[in-house]
Amino acid sequence: MTDTLSRSALGLTAALLAVVGLLHITPVYTAASGIPAQWVYNGMTTLTALTCAGLSALLWGASARSRQSRQIWGALAVGFLLWGIGDAIFMVEQLVLRREVLYPAAADVFFAVGYAPLAYGMAARYFTLRTQPDQALQLVTGVLFVVLAGIVLVLGVIPVLQTGEETAFALFISLLYPTGDLLLAFGASLVFLTLSGGRLSLPWALIPVGALLFVAADTTFIYSNVTGGYIASDGLPVNAVTFFSDFTYYAAYAAMALGIFLQARLQRVI
Repeated sequence: MTDTLSRSALGLTAALLAVVGLLHITPVYTAASGIPAQWVYNGMTTLTALTCAGLSALLWGASARSRQSRQIWGALAVGFLLWGIGDAIFMVEQLVLRREVLYPAAADVFFAVGYAPLAYGMAARYFTLRTQPDQALQLVTGVLFVVLAGIVLVLGVIPVLQTGEETAFALFISLLYPTGDLLLAFGASLVFLTLSGGRLSLPWALIPVGALLFVAADTTFIYSNVTGGYIASDGLPVNAVTFFSDFTYYAAYAAMALGIFLQARLQRVI
């Protein structure tokens, strides 16, 4: 990250993360009665998701000579666009229409559908690489993800199954979020391990970091939604669980956006 524009992007990412953190500090959130803080947070989340889509679309457009690259970045652009639309719908329902957002909601349809092109893009990127990561690294990564899958199972799957109150669609969504995130993180991690040491390693280090942050955010949200620990009310101060879930959710988008931006810089798209 030697050029000025890349350093500026890193600084902007750090500044935006600081803003999200400050918005969720109880005195700030309470002083603003929750509403302005939610506007800024939800707006930033939506814009960052759409930034991921836009940057992926730029890479898609710059890959005219490679059918495989166009498929990869086109799929990622569509997936992030669907997630951005989901975030926008959630923001409109909560802050514009001022109505209670049920779970699952219309936004969850876009999130759910978005997993398909994102998973395809990650898998296609890995299988188009002509080398594979070192077997020892593959083994270590596999073990770590098995442990992580166990945590997701305990916190994000079993509590949902034990409630017995979920509709079929709600159950599907609740199980899809943490498991889908985990699969995306695994695929992106394999790409990173394969590219490790090369000039593309930094962008593809940030993308699995983002996916892992989504695992943390969605697993925390699902668990706290079942146990009643997540606070989304306007006038109530934010607790630690809500802060962690919201902060890691935005940080996931931010890490992925920065990674895709650096990829675009390396390919001289920007």
